[in-house]
Parts: sequence; C-alpha cells; structure tokens
Amino acid sequence: MVEAIACHHQPLSTAKNKPLASIVHISDAVTLQMGMGLGIDGLMYPLSEEALKVVGVTGDDLEFLMADIVDLFIDKDMFS
Repeated sequence: MVEAIACHHQPLSTAKNKPLASIVHISDAVTLQMGMGLGIDGLMYPLSEEALKVVGVTGDDLEFLMADIVDLFIDKDMFS
C-alpha cells in the first residue's frame, strides 16, 4: 500500500503492485480532472495510458465513471 501511494505519479515504477499503484494514479487523475483538489492545474494532470491498460480501463470507461460521479454529487440526498 505504501509503495502504491508513493509511486502513484509513476505507477509502473513500483516493484510490487502495479495494479494497485495504477488504481491510485487513475483515481488521483480523475479527481483532479473533475476539479477536486488542485485548481486548473488538475486539467493538465498526465494520465498514464499504461496504467489504464494495467487495470483494463479505457478512456470511455473513465468518461462514464466521471459522469456517474457528477450525478452522485448532484443528488445530495443520497449522502444523508
């Protein structure tokens, strides 16, 4: 877990668990690209295509995921 978090900016550099580091990397990229965390810099976050391949996720998958996340935030009652 520690190595995956430490290597999440370069997930394929981890020696032990490339899938977990890739998931952390992708999660970080998605949240930043959705404006959570950093400001406009999040839109320029370099998303690793290799990390997507490691976990079997496509760009289309990410678009659907982000749309679902937006829907969750719109439906505030879901969190009460």
